[in-house]
Amino acid sequence: MLSSPEIDKLATALVEVQKEMEVAPKESDNPFFKSKYADLATIWKTAQKVLPKNGLAVIQTMEPSDGSTVNVTTRLVHKSGQWTEGTITMVPKKNDPQGIGSCVTYARRYSLSAIVGMVTDEDDDGNHASGNTSPPASQHTANTQSTHDKPSEKQVKYMHALSKQKGVTPDLAKAQLKKQFNKNSSKELTKSEVQQFITWLNNLQDEVETGTDG
Repeated sequence: MLSSPEIDKLATALVEVQKEMEVAPKESDNPFFKSKYADLATIWKTAQKVLPKNGLAVIQTMEPSDGSTVNVTTRLVHKSGQWTEGTITMVPKKNDPQGIGSCVTYARRYSLSAIVGMVTDEDDDGNHASGNTSPPASQHTANTQSTHDKPSEKQVKYMHALSKQKGVTPDLAKAQLKKQFNKNSSKELTKSEVQQFITWLNNLQDEVETGTDG
């Protein structure tokens, strides 16, 4: 964090701001986690209730980067000219306008609330920015899946034995797991996915035999 040589007037004003600062209300819906959060507009509106009358303003700018990161600088300025600022650097999951936009919004929201000491609640921009759009499973659901969908030891042994019999190399198996289930290890497969993989193994043998006969 950087600041002007003197920040006494800024600090005095900020003390008054934080005496009056409200908790930013949760007015936006998070469709992925079925909850509410305070979006950037709400945080800005809450801050504007107390910043100007105490001689404070906020400036937020994007700084140049190497193209793979998003840099947002937030400066809190006092009418006397005193200031303090901080920069947050983030890496968007997708380097496209939507991914970068989500990253910038996320950075602006958290930087703004942090620099004035505002309390906020859960948001979803982090999920968009990081590419995580899957709602968390409840503990009950997770436990149910782990017992109901877990393949049997006999099923797993058969899958490995069949893989060896068909001459499937570890690299080929890993590539197929990634392609078919977007998973990196057979240990991550559910009961039904193991069965699907076994079916693939059987079909693979049929293709080899067909190619040999032809």
